[in-house]
Amino acid sequence: MHASEDRYVAAARSRTVIEGAWWIVPSLVAILAAATLGVTGCSLLTRPGTQKTITLAQAEQRANSYAQQISQALPGRPGLVPNAGGVIPTECGDPNDNGPQGRSSAGGGFFLEPLSQDRIPEVFTSFRGYLTKRGFKVLTDQSDFLVMTNPKDGFRVGLQEGGDATVKGLGLIVSSPCVWPNGTPPSK
Repeated sequence: MHASEDRYVAAARSRTVIEGAWWIVPSLVAILAAATLGVTGCSLLTRPGTQKTITLAQAEQRANSYAQQISQALPGRPGLVPNAGGVIPTECGDPNDNGPQGRSSAGGGFFLEPLSQDRIPEVFTSFRGYLTKRGFKVLTDQSDFLVMTNPKDGFRVGLQEGGDATVKGLGLIVSSPCVWPNGTPPSK
């Protein structure tokens, strides 16, 4: 694991109490968005972030689509309950891909409900299998936290278990790489 990834994983594991259970913090979305900055499909001959991208609206649509597809592929087909507004745009204020300012990412968090606590291990296995078959690669794999990326488009998805000894649940996080709002870098 890279030092920068350690920072993201440590921050992502911060939790807050919501309705008596430990849950992921809404900022996990921002953390995953920041972690995606290095996966933008840049050419070795092109400065990162200077080429055309999908639009921010397309990134939001794709993030929502990934969340829907994943939830429908999981055992019991749990519903998605948006956390802090669902998929929302976030400015890439300090891009770690050395790319320019002015780009944004789309990301969001969802609670997976209803979901029987005894199915949580099965859901993690299904999540990994479903995404692996679609070309996603594992970035972080811990017993209660799994992050995978699609190398083709730079999107990342995460699954995190939260709770205590009596109440447990799962959060799904989806994040795009940094994109130009209209898909085109500003003219020089």
